Amino acid sequence: MTALDRGGPAQPLLIARGLEKRFPLDRRRFVHAVDGVSFDVAKGETLGVVGESGCGKSTLARLLVDLIAPDAGELIFDGEAVGAPDGISKKALCRNVQMVFQDSYASLNPRMTIEATLAFGPRAHGTSRAAARARAHALLATVGLDPARHGACFPHMLSGGQRQRVNIARALSLQPRLVIMDEPVSALDKSVEAQVLNLLLDLRRDLGLTYVFISHDLAVVRHVADRVMVMYLGQVVEIGPAEAVYGQALHPYTRGLLASRLSLDPKRRIDQAPLAGDPPSPVDPPPGCRFAGRCPYVEAVCSERAPILQAKSGHAAACHMLVAGSGHRRAPS
Repeated sequence: MTALDRGGPAQPLLIARGLEKRFPLDRRRFVHAVDGVSFDVAKGETLGVVGESGCGKSTLARLLVDLIAPDAGELIFDGEAVGAPDGISKKALCRNVQMVFQDSYASLNPRMTIEATLAFGPRAHGTSRAAARARAHALLATVGLDPARHGACFPHMLSGGQRQRVNIARALSLQPRLVIMDEPVSALDKSVEAQVLNLLLDLRRDLGLTYVFISHDLAVVRHVADRVMVMYLGQVVEIGPAEAVYGQALHPYTRGLLASRLSLDPKRRIDQAPLAGDPPSPVDPPPGCRFAGRCPYVEAVCSERAPILQAKSGHAAACHMLVAGSGHRRAPS
């Protein structure tokens, strides 16, 4: 156990409990972007986060790196509460948790060279100019870019894949322990996507990193994630080991997502959408299960009472069909 690893390998690196974030529309109405989300991230693992657009994935990512403050709930980083008087400071959290954004161009300053971009973080944390410059060159080499060739470039002079490598290098500039990936490869073509994904896997292995990997691409998440968390309308509906979630999904929404994947076999084309209808409004979420209006197994109890996550062997889902005595006809007796 190192000085940085205060709680040892058994202690989760990140614990989220009851996170909530609402965005006001007016004095009375709010968008419930993240609503009571709880999960742990073990040291050295990759937690994949999936769900339809608007389910709260990106808002959750910004909560985890403290770009926005939660309205309720708590974050604990390696045993220290975030924002508490005796917990981890914001500066220390910034050093330990970094983020790679989806838009590789918009997330870079167009007026700064790549070298200056990578040196900025270390300089802000007290590193000398020469050491920060050397760190920038080392980071470029780490992500497969030539420091002599690319260090003096501006973002518009690089391709999308090269810019995303720069964003990854910038996230590593303060030697973080946890990196939040918000759709890091969605804007890249498939050949470049594969290169960046392999780079991320290599960096995780070589640097001992922990990832929270957010994506709408289920195939990508299965390739990189150890565990998968499925979100729907601001809430967690299923979480478990990747092979368990992909091989035996428990929640109807997760099964619908997996059935929506495109097949390369023309004989297995989808004739009907596995998920019908639209999610309810996050401004006025319905009582009970939020998936009830789209679920093929909906019964009265689903609209009356919200299900809670039920865990079994590390695989949990929020569905009345899994709980004995819940009142659902498909529930175990």
